[in-house]
Amino acid sequence: MGPSDDAPWTQNVCSCPLPPAGSPLTRAEFTSLVARELGLASAAGQSSQFHDISDDSPYAGDIAAARQAGLVRGTGEGRFDGTAVITRAEMAAIAVRAYVFIHREASASGEVPEANEGTVPSWAAGYVSQALQLGMMEPAAARRTDQPANRQDGSRFITGMWNFTR
Repeated sequence: MGPSDDAPWTQNVCSCPLPPAGSPLTRAEFTSLVARELGLASAAGQSSQFHDISDDSPYAGDIAAARQAGLVRGTGEGRFDGTAVITRAEMAAIAVRAYVFIHREASASGEVPEANEGTVPSWAAGYVSQALQLGMMEPAAARRTDQPANRQDGSRFITGMWNFTR
């Protein structure tokens, strides 16, 4: 997908503007995109249970819904860190969890060598391996999972969530 090709899935994400194509996405922006793509009922009025996400945040309902669906877990100590730029490793984890949410199974099996190379954190190796097997990310991107993910990365992960081929 090119920079202008991602417009349909980014429309109406929230009342706040998304960054220009090619710009990094925040953890809150990507979580909101995934929650809305999955049609998760925004948990408006419900707390996200992350103390750093205020109830009046434009992303609060989507983050709460994503947490309830098991897609996000936060960064520890009750924090979500929604304003932080999301990394490819974090994006892989959310997208693979979304794939399992959609298909009720994790179809990828076994480790992919690239999932243990470069900058893949140990907690993310399984998610990166599955993302590679499902075509959600390229091997070169898997070696740079600590890098900020952008809208094009997000588009590829979101498209990959619906992947039925194995």
